[in-house]
Formats: sequence, structure tokens, C-alpha cells
Amino acid sequence: MINVLIVDDEQIEREGLKLFLKDRPNIHIVGEASNGRQAIEKALETQPDLMMMDIKMPGVDGVQAVKEIKQQLPETEFIMVSAFDTFEYAREVMRYGVKEYLLKPTTKEDVLTALDRIVGEIEQAREEKNDQYKLQQRLEQISSFVQTESILYLLMDHIQDYEWMEWNEWLRTEQEGYAVVFSFHQQGKEIRKTEKQQWHARIKKEIGLQLPKSTVGPFIGHHLPILMLTENENGMTKQEREQVVIQLLHKVKQAVQPAKVKTGVGGIYRLHFFSTSYREALLALDIIYDHKQASYYFYDKNVKIRADEQLPIERENKLIEAIKSGDGEKALQAFDHYVQAILRCSKHPLHDMRKYLQQLFIILGRLLNEMGLHWETAQDFARFSTVHQVTEHGKSEILHIVRTLQEWRTTDEQSLMLLARDYVHDHFREPLTLDDLAKHIGLSPYYVSKLFKERFDLTFSEYVTQLRVEHAKQLLSLTQKSLKEITYEIGYKDPNYFSRVFKKLTGKSPSDYRKSINGLGPKEDTLNGE
Repeated sequence: MINVLIVDDEQIEREGLKLFLKDRPNIHIVGEASNGRQAIEKALETQPDLMMMDIKMPGVDGVQAVKEIKQQLPETEFIMVSAFDTFEYAREVMRYGVKEYLLKPTTKEDVLTALDRIVGEIEQAREEKNDQYKLQQRLEQISSFVQTESILYLLMDHIQDYEWMEWNEWLRTEQEGYAVVFSFHQQGKEIRKTEKQQWHARIKKEIGLQLPKSTVGPFIGHHLPILMLTENENGMTKQEREQVVIQLLHKVKQAVQPAKVKTGVGGIYRLHFFSTSYREALLALDIIYDHKQASYYFYDKNVKIRADEQLPIERENKLIEAIKSGDGEKALQAFDHYVQAILRCSKHPLHDMRKYLQQLFIILGRLLNEMGLHWETAQDFARFSTVHQVTEHGKSEILHIVRTLQEWRTTDEQSLMLLARDYVHDHFREPLTLDDLAKHIGLSPYYVSKLFKERFDLTFSEYVTQLRVEHAKQLLSLTQKSLKEITYEIGYKDPNYFSRVFKKLTGKSPSDYRKSINGLGPKEDTLNGE
């Protein structure tokens, strides 16, 4: 429905316009005004989509009224009606964005033709605004997901050098941060998956409002990691970080009552080395594990920790890499080293073995799911009553994972990348995104990006850009299509942006390239955006 306000100092003119508008069921007349001052007041009160207004009125005239209303309601459109066929009046109102100017006496046909043009523009603007809103919501959802999942890769040090530029853009982070890891415990009962999901949502909401320089990661067993960015370029003192951690701890405790919460805090590092801060935070948690009164602890490099206490985390990373390689013998050897590292530093062998393996298989499950292998992450190690039973079950599951990966690598990975390539070639002329491709082949955007780079030696965006530019070359040399036509045909919306991309890859602007190939000129003069 389009809300319309009619303004004219003559009542008979207002009645005539209302009569004309009766033929349009999508028009709702929200009011009338007989002079410019009333028009301003009524406009602010009713906020119409469209105003039909006379120019020459006593007091504040139509031109001044348009100027004041546009300042307050910039999206309101106008159809000006005047008995004066003067260029000055028309030029004056056009300065404020008025697109329709009718001369009295107006005919019904003139009014409805102008009305339909303006209504079409209003409805199109509404659709674009709605699409933009939906897109923004989708981007926020994707951004939220990427931020949560990306923390896992930072923790495990699974981000390759060539991906850092993209990851920094996704995370919108500065260069330094530190890990804060929360550990949760409920007396006498296991924490259910649904509880963790509820806690995660609450914590994310509370912390997001109070501490915008934070990114909440996913639950890893009973641990929840949070990436905290330093407040300024010169880092933070321990006292400043302690204030932040106390604030964090208070928010988290509120969100998970009545569960008990302990917190370990790692040192400040560049994000590339964030996994080191995470390991330090876990070590800090281990230190306060047996201290019932302590709620948080900062890792201190000056406090001597037995070297073997750091081994489980280091061995875990080596084990994960061995499993990902698909080498069963190497994976079993790494698993044995991992188990021995846990036993060497453990005061409670059965409890710790269950805890470490539970976390290990949660991480492995996430990595496999990223690859499109839908793996059940929940491993019930609590049902085993001896360390031997726990480790034998873990060994069996690791062999199963390695065999699954071997099969996937020999068949699915290659076929998926061929499928991905074909999809990109079929759809590069559209506004194609990495998310679209990931959904099509059933992998996560992160893993698609990783495989794409490994398989084609180009990032997804580089590959699509090269395809578009090559196709543009063909169109420039074989057709006389304009730059604008070519821009839309190869999947871009902005000719100026396309020109910059083309010149970056070829060293020539589109028009220079066309001239160098065959001397053909464009169909119309639209190459001035280069």
C-alpha cells in the first residue's frame, strides 16, 4: 500500500485528485493540507510515501515545503502540480529530487501516468531495501557462524599462511589477542548437549553486548574458548586483563547457573600464534583443577611447569595431523605417544584419559564434518571402567576414521572438486559466492576454500575472477556489446569495478583491450568508467 498526502490551497483541486486516485486500489490517502505549513506538519505526522502538492500556495509555498520535508523525510517522493509553466519553478523543485511536474489543468490520464511511474519506483526501492535487509541478516548469520567456527581453527593452528588474509577479513580482528578458556562442571550430572547450546547462546549474547572485542568459540567438551582482542596497540597489563576476565567470568557464571565455572587465561600473542595462548589457558586450567576456591588463573611463564605437562596438547596436534594424512600406522604411533603423554602428567589417569579423548574426538568430528563426512562426534568414554578399555576404544575409532579418510581421498575428494569446478563454470556469470558452492557440494565454506586452493592453486575468488575476465575478453573481441552489457553478462553489477578488475589482470582497460584486438568500438559510449 502506498500512503499519499494531497496538498493544494483549493479544495476543488484536492477533491479532483482524490477522485482520480480512486482507480488505484493500492493507494491510501492519509490526509490533506491546504498550505505549505500544514503540509510540513501533516507529512511529519503521517510520513507518507508520496505527496501530490501544488507549488503556488499562500505562506510557505510548495518549493519551501518540499525542501523542509525532504530534510526530515528523504524517502518521501513528490508529484508537483502547478498552473505556472515556468522553468524556474520546475528547476527549483528538481533540485530536491522531485521527478514529476504536472501543469494545471491536469487530466486523469496525466495524473495516473505520473502516479504509476512514481509508485513503481517506490515499490522497487522497497524491494531493494527488503532484499538488502535480508542480505544483511544472512551476512550477519554467516559472519556469526564463521567467527565461532574459525576460533576452532585458530586454536588448533590449522590455518595455512595463504588463508590468513581472508581469515583476518572474516574475523575483522586486530593483530593481537589472548585466549580465555572456561571449564564447566555440574555436580552429580553430565552436561547435556541442549544445555550447552542454551549456555552458548546466552554467553554469546551477554558478552557481545558488554565486550565487543571478543569472539566466542564452540564448545570443546566441557571447555568454551573465547578470543579476547587487546584493547590497544600497546597491549594490556595483567591488571587490565584481570579486570576483563573478572567481568567475563561474572557474565558467564550468570549464564550457566548453577554450574561451577573455572577459567584459564593464556598470554597475549599475534593471532597467527593464538594456539599457543590457548594451550597456555588449558595449562592454567589444569593448575587450578584441584583448587576449589580459585575461579581463574593466568598462565605464568615464570612458574615452572614440568615439561611433560605440556606434552598432551602438543601430542594431540601431531596426532590430528597424522590422522588427516590418512596414514594408519603413523596415526596409531602418534596415538600411543599421545596416551603416554597423558599418563605421564596425570594425577587421575582414568578421569584424564576420558577427558582428553572426549575432547580429541569432538575436534576430529568437527574436522570431518567440515570435509562433508558426517561423523558422530559423541563418544561415550564414561562407560569404560579402565584406562586400557578407554584407549583401546580410542584406537579402534581412530583406525575407523583413517580408513574413512583414505576412501574419501581416493574417490570423493577428487570427484567433489570436479563437481565444484563444473558448478563454478556453469554459474560464474551469476553473483556466485563461496557459500553457494559449499551448499551445492555439501562441504563447509572453509573446507571448500582449502580444497579449492590445494586442487587449483587459486583461491575461489581468484578462480572466479579469472573465468569472468577470460569470458569478458571473448565478448570484447567477438561482439560489439557495451561495457555495461558485458559487466552484467559475466556476473558483476558495477562497470567501474569490473574495469578495475580487468585492468589489474590484463594490464589494459576493456576499451584498450578491444582496440588492441580488432579495433571494434563499443556499441554505445559507456566505457568512460575505466
